[in-house]
Amino acid sequence: MRRLPAVATVLVLAGGLASPAAAEPGGEASDDTQAPVITIAPPAGGVDGWHPATVQVRVLVSDSHTGATGVSRGSYVLSGATTGSGTLGAGNTATITLSNEGSTTITVDAWDRADNHARAVTLVGVDRRAPVVTIGPGAQDGDVYARGQVVPFTFSCADDFVGVASCTGEIANGDHVDTSTVGRATVLVTAVDRVGNRRVGGIAYTVVEPYLVPQQAPRVDGDPVVDGAPLVAVGPATSPAASSVTFQWRRDGVAIPGADGSLYRPVAADAGRAITVAATASRPWFESVTLVSPPVTVRPGTLVATGAARVSGTARVGSTLSLTTPSYGPGTTVTHQWLRDGRPIAGATARSYRLTAADAGRRVSATVAARRTGYATASVTSPATAVVARAVPKVTGHAVALGGGKVRITVRVAATGVTPTGSVVVKRGATTGVVRIALRDGKGTAVVSRQPRTRVTYGLTYAATAGVGAGSGRVAVTVR
Repeated sequence: MRRLPAVATVLVLAGGLASPAAAEPGGEASDDTQAPVITIAPPAGGVDGWHPATVQVRVLVSDSHTGATGVSRGSYVLSGATTGSGTLGAGNTATITLSNEGSTTITVDAWDRADNHARAVTLVGVDRRAPVVTIGPGAQDGDVYARGQVVPFTFSCADDFVGVASCTGEIANGDHVDTSTVGRATVLVTAVDRVGNRRVGGIAYTVVEPYLVPQQAPRVDGDPVVDGAPLVAVGPATSPAASSVTFQWRRDGVAIPGADGSLYRPVAADAGRAITVAATASRPWFESVTLVSPPVTVRPGTLVATGAARVSGTARVGSTLSLTTPSYGPGTTVTHQWLRDGRPIAGATARSYRLTAADAGRRVSATVAARRTGYATASVTSPATAVVARAVPKVTGHAVALGGGKVRITVRVAATGVTPTGSVVVKRGATTGVVRIALRDGKGTAVVSRQPRTRVTYGLTYAATAGVGAGSGRVAVTVR
């Protein structure tokens, strides 16, 4: 509260020292040394200079003592809430209207004809503001309470200008609001300031049975995938609103140990399972309620490979190819399947593969399949080899003269990693065919007769098969 000076005028007297006194008629100097009298008169009914509405302040200047020379002039200046200035009018008076809220300083100066000076200063306030009513702590407007809930009602009143004259509630400050009956109720507080401005404040509240009524079930937000981003539990809506919510995540209806926060990251055990969250809503003085979200089905996770599938080795029948596989982390089982022109090769599931005759002229690759519980199978196929070439044979022979023009000829055809089949044609000289020897396990034997009894060189010619290329050799013997 700001207290302003009382309405009574402040009179300041000053001798006429600043300038010579005015002369009386007849030529003698005046002996008037008293300043004029200034009266500033606000209307009655104010409190400590404050008024509840627009005020008109009357200013009067007089100079009527013995030997007075009379009022010469007067003026006023306004500062503060209202600003301005003016001069005294007829009868050395002025009426000043103050309508702006707040305090205004009125300064009046007056001089008599002997140039004696007087100054009066006063403050006048206008306060149209009603006091402020503050509710709380405790019960608040719009609150919902359980029947029988104990809720204190506290309040206070304040006024910045003139102060509070009274601050009265329908129930005593600090008492409890009535929660014995279900329904809507109010508690009012009336504040009046010292100039009569009045404000009524308070609260309206609702009393209900002590049950939280579900309005909306909880839900699970997010993409349900193993090792994906965490799922988010969004709490339920109840009436009245819960003050706290706790969560419990469930897998196929069974509580997941330790999963009791608002976030849950699906693990491998959740793949293909129904995940829900049970939300328990609580509020003081109300019975708690547990609600369960609709289920979401967790998809298998995605295995991430480190490295690539790669085949190394020579693309030739009989050579062995090796497979380098990516890494998928612990707990992962990796299987292999070799492919011939993109189609699986029966039984070829090891990390290495020996090229056979069936591979000649084809391209070979390998597929790596990675499996881990809770994850989708990951499959990657290596780049294919170059076209597989036939094996290169080595053709050798051995001839033994048996006498009588007979010779026993043994031939062998060898190739790395493969056993040649087919036959070897034996010729004497460049053109004379002698015999065709069929191969078994890469070798064969034949006896020829009526050979010339001399030193004979036999040519050995192996015709290409599906997996082995053509080859040739020689063998010499002295026929007897």
